[in-house]
Amino acid sequence: MTAAVTYQVLRSTLQARLLGRALTYETRNPVHILTPSEEETLVQHILDLDPRGFPPWFDYVRDMASLLLATRHAPPVGKQWPYNFVQRRTELKTRFSRAYDF
Repeated sequence: MTAAVTYQVLRSTLQARLLGRALTYETRNPVHILTPSEEETLVQHILDLDPRGFPPWFDYVRDMASLLLATRHAPPVGKQWPYNFVQRRTELKTRFSRAYDF
């Protein structure tokens, strides 16, 4: 394969791409239970609660995620899922760690 030599790419990598294999950074991690649109919906709902003065508790996030999954008949999320979700989403980290002024 002259293309592999020309572009200095491994022959196996070029063959895999020609056969339709996706790049590693293009694939979604199977650990993510929710679809990207469901995650965005959940994040927007949490961010909408904050200006109203409702704290986004982890139990509430777990219940909302389980409700989203129930619409497509999937099992509910686990006990540690909300903690991992907040750690993964940078826009939520400050919402959960900020002290409210009472």
